[in-house]
Amino acid sequence: MNLDWLTKVAQVLPDESNYQKSYFDIVGFPRWENVNSNLLAFYFDKEEEHNLSTLFIESLLEMLEVEDKNINYTEEYEVFRELRTDKGNFIDIVIKSKTDSDPTEDTVTEEEQKSDWAIIIENKIDSWVYNDLEDYWNSVKATHKIGFVLSKSKEVLANFNAQKKNEFKSITHKNLIEQVQLNLYQHFSKANEKHLILLKEYINNIDNIYINSFMNQKLLNSIKEFHKHEKEIKQLKQTETKLLKNIYEDVFRVFKRFNFEPSSKYKSTNGKHFYYTPPNKSKELINNEEEQNEPLTLDEGFRFWVRMESILYHHNFELIFELHKPSKTIYGDKVIELLSQENIFTTDVKKGEGGTAGKDYKHIYFISFPIAFDKEEFDLYEFLCKELSKHIFKTDRFYLKEAQKAFISATNKENTNQSKA
Repeated sequence: MNLDWLTKVAQVLPDESNYQKSYFDIVGFPRWENVNSNLLAFYFDKEEEHNLSTLFIESLLEMLEVEDKNINYTEEYEVFRELRTDKGNFIDIVIKSKTDSDPTEDTVTEEEQKSDWAIIIENKIDSWVYNDLEDYWNSVKATHKIGFVLSKSKEVLANFNAQKKNEFKSITHKNLIEQVQLNLYQHFSKANEKHLILLKEYINNIDNIYINSFMNQKLLNSIKEFHKHEKEIKQLKQTETKLLKNIYEDVFRVFKRFNFEPSSKYKSTNGKHFYYTPPNKSKELINNEEEQNEPLTLDEGFRFWVRMESILYHHNFELIFELHKPSKTIYGDKVIELLSQENIFTTDVKKGEGGTAGKDYKHIYFISFPIAFDKEEFDLYEFLCKELSKHIFKTDRFYLKEAQKAFISATNKENTNQSKA
């Protein structure tokens, strides 16, 4: 099977997201255009209490390829939200050099409204440009004007321009915020500390919008690639299912030989628990040959966990012997302590590190060894029987009985301490 296409599929898979909730996520309006426009109008106004002065307006104008000297933002100017147009539409944000008249009053003449300069901003987060930008442009009376569409992507305005000619330029939220961050050092010392925190949250929110957009695009590309190779992917999944079925059958047989049954017959790629089931007659040796007439008596609190994915994908067998149920795991640390005192742990059978005493499980032993699948005439069942006998079941170290003995000792000491109390 040719798997060269897998590399391409892997390349378009989305990476793990670095999304960090902002204040706006928490309160429930991270992508509301009105909220975003209110914040921008607040930051564009140099007289507001943030004390960031002209940080936002100078950052916006620096995005122009050619400096417009007619926009003198060091002089007095005003910021308007939802300014009504001649046709009854509303402009998101208008920044104008100050005049003696109020442009929101219907009685003001066109000449009285006219200012030296004006910046017209149409703000978009998730929507496309459908607005009458020509109406916006003609409704704002100024000698010098600049129009911006502020959006996630410059494609928003490019698609609009393909249909209608307009005077507006395109700037992305990401580019504006990056420029603001570059210029922030000039205003940082005088800035209001509370509003610096709010600005940080606003920047985080803009970053999150782009993380989501980027992840969605990568996901779309991934789905497209998957559709291209649907037949090969199904074939791979079927092959995985067959391999997993064969591995499970061999592992089930191995543990049955040592009197352990699986928790269920369901074959997942993750792993499986195996529980001790006392045989009617002791046909199999649990420990060494001297113990033939003494079958293992194992507390129901013990079980094995086999990592099936390690066999399938890493050519490695990983086995964990653990206590389960909180009533049993509370003795886990003491069991490990007693086994350590007896020098039971080795390089082959290591001390378990997972789980927590008093919780659902507590690891006692960890066994791991490689599987030589590349050998000719390899038999997984025979190989695992041999290796598990050597490592845990028929070794002269009596690992399972030592664990049982340590468990009994730990419970007896606990009962003795309770009696004395």
